[in-house]
Amino acid sequence: MSASADLIRSAERAILAEIAYRRPDASVGICALVPLVHDEEVVFALTYAARPLAEALIASSSAAIVLSEPRLAFPGWAPATAAVRLRVEADRDGAMFTAELLEQELRKHPPSRKYTDSLVARREHWWYLPRLLVRVSAIDVGAIPARTLPTDGVVAWDDGGAIRATVAGVEDWEAGQVRLSWPVEASPPEQRRVATLYRHDFAVPDLEPRCEQTLEGELRGSQLTVQRRRGRAGPPERSRLRERVLETWSLSRACRRELALARHGRTAIG
Repeated sequence: MSASADLIRSAERAILAEIAYRRPDASVGICALVPLVHDEEVVFALTYAARPLAEALIASSSAAIVLSEPRLAFPGWAPATAAVRLRVEADRDGAMFTAELLEQELRKHPPSRKYTDSLVARREHWWYLPRLLVRVSAIDVGAIPARTLPTDGVVAWDDGGAIRATVAGVEDWEAGQVRLSWPVEASPPEQRRVATLYRHDFAVPDLEPRCEQTLEGELRGSQLTVQRRRGRAGPPERSRLRERVLETWSLSRACRRELALARHGRTAIG
């Protein structure tokens, strides 16, 4: 099996993937997305509410994906990582997503089922079907271990313009100088690099609610000097009914707004 085939196999069986990318301000962003597969490529099918993220991803001169989450993965899954190129395809009517990718998303992502698991639900939540399809082309596929401890994270850094990423053990997420334990498959940068450390958690088996924690700063060797913190560690707290209703309303409003902007040519992505 080729290295690219290993990546596709991992993505087919994974529930979530981490993607690291270079932001316009030269910092490193990381987020967790649902990996789908189409035409022998990994695809992330973002709702139109995530249009700013899609634009940041395609503007990135370098990116990396990490498939390190073992929970809920299908049999035969193995972790993988890859340096990648990204491109975005607008599926504004949702036809391609519905015909080619929806079945995968329903299998992997339980929160989508409340919007799309029947024809009636799809008509009512029509705004959920249009997607921005982020297609991933692998450049260099590598091996990594799975994250097995709640304190494990994904660390990504800008290695002279190329984004590198791997899994790392973390001694203390609250420290100002965070010590990382590196896997045998990776080597820490010898020079000081802009970097981000990221972890996320979710309710099993529903995937909701989710929470994430991000530390940004400078990485040298096995030590991250933290400059910014966002989010919190899990386990995530269950949302109340009112909060879930408001989340759906907010998502619907954002999708409709972005679709309207796209129809009038006011966004960089159609």
